[in-house]
Amino acid sequence: MIWIILIVVILLVVAISPWLFRLLKKIIKTYKRKGVYTFPDGRKYVGEWEYDLPNGLGLLALPDGGKCIGEWKAGELNGQGILTYPDMGKYVGEFKDGVPNGHGIKTYPDGGKYVGEFKNRQFHGQGTFTHPDGRKYVGEWLDGKYVGQ
Repeated sequence: MIWIILIVVILLVVAISPWLFRLLKKIIKTYKRKGVYTFPDGRKYVGEWEYDLPNGLGLLALPDGGKCIGEWKAGELNGQGILTYPDMGKYVGEFKDGVPNGHGIKTYPDGGKYVGEFKNRQFHGQGTFTHPDGRKYVGEWLDGKYVGQ
């Protein structure tokens, strides 16, 4: 009798395994995928998703013409990325929780350029700001303000 039960259990496992495998594969695909999504406010994201949030490489196009390209984690830029706004210039560098943090380069539409460290979107740490006319500030920055000589 025990042999019959064992054989029935084995047959059920073998019969259900392919179905279970397909189901698990389908569930995983719903949580991790690539695609395009247009948000109600007009933003459009193209890239990798996980658990209904941008996760992986992707591009977010903003209604005002701005673009955020880079590494996304849990819906925010985290890691390397590029942020471009037509009227505010371009930032290329490191992001944390969606804002410039770490080393980066900020270029302004008038030709001004900052190369250095950022903290919470502001110049912070060592950096060089070059004005459009060629003047430079080289040194330490604190919360967006130059503290050097």
